[in-house]
Amino acid sequence: MRLSIFLTAILGACILVSACSKKVEEYTVKKMDLDYNILANCTVAYPDPYDITAASAGEVKSIGAEEGGIVKKGEALIGLDDFNEQQALSISKANLTDTEIRLKNAKEEDLPAMQEQLKSDKVALDDAQRNFDRSTELAKTETITRAELEQAENKFKTADSKYKQTKLRVDSYAKTGQEASLNNQLALLKAKVEIDRKNLEDRHITAPYDCLVVKINTKGGEKVKSGAVLMTVIEKKDWVLETDVDQKELPYLKLGLKADILFDAYPSEKVKAEINFVCASIDMSKGTCSLKLVIKDRKAFIKHGMTGNAEIRAASFREVLAVPSRFIGREGRDLFCFIKEKEGVKKSSVFAKQVGEKFYIADNIPEGTVLVSK
Repeated sequence: MRLSIFLTAILGACILVSACSKKVEEYTVKKMDLDYNILANCTVAYPDPYDITAASAGEVKSIGAEEGGIVKKGEALIGLDDFNEQQALSISKANLTDTEIRLKNAKEEDLPAMQEQLKSDKVALDDAQRNFDRSTELAKTETITRAELEQAENKFKTADSKYKQTKLRVDSYAKTGQEASLNNQLALLKAKVEIDRKNLEDRHITAPYDCLVVKINTKGGEKVKSGAVLMTVIEKKDWVLETDVDQKELPYLKLGLKADILFDAYPSEKVKAEINFVCASIDMSKGTCSLKLVIKDRKAFIKHGMTGNAEIRAASFREVLAVPSRFIGREGRDLFCFIKEKEGVKKSSVFAKQVGEKFYIADNIPEGTVLVSK
């Protein structure tokens, strides 16, 4: 009984050793064409849906688009009642026109009148100056009385004061006078007109760009609140996919590389794309770099947010000595292989460039060399 159990245990151990023993493979190095493709998961990221909202509350008067329809930039999408906005714009325009007329009149009438007054005051000042100077000389010879001299001096001072006041009004007219006040009013009214015009435009919503109408959330006659989403559109542009690839692939990536896309929802439809962005920085937490691929042939079934797989045709190598990765070992930074010779198997250093996970391109292994798996 004990012998039987012992033999069974030995037999089981032999089977286990046999199962765990690794089969040795051989590979003869030869020249071949090697196409290197990078595989990555991807997502349709752009253009993303854009919600068109009501800038203010109101009643929907018209809808100029249909769900699923294509709309050109500037074409009408939704019209809201605009009576109040029309009235506000008319009033602000009238106030602006009135102020412009008042400013024009001020420049053409008020300022010239003050300038004429300044000339008149200057003449009066010159006369008073001459009279005062003459009275001063006569007073020296006592030809006139002291009172007459003081009277001439007072007239001169009065004329001088009046002239200076008028000149100050003329000099400051454009900065602090009526013209300045009207200019300030004009600036405020122009701003008010633009605000009222923008409020009116907001009641007539047009397409911001060529777009596809994804969804309409309202109907004619409905009263909507400020900020309500009225419609969702998506820009009519080439679809852009986003993906992340391992940082080791960065040397092979460049703008314009072609790719085939298979979407999860449509695995039988192969869609062509090409790289239009390669991020030069690495996400250190993931060890990846970001890519964007643009789809040139626009398929009707592609939607924002769809996921799929990208096969990027990164590089093609012609007539190279390609060695499967399982025949190349690594010790630190050094590569090695096992070469089969007549005397047996010899370990040898290798100078090779890794291309993806499956192959190395060898530099110092002659064609026809037989390698043994590690």
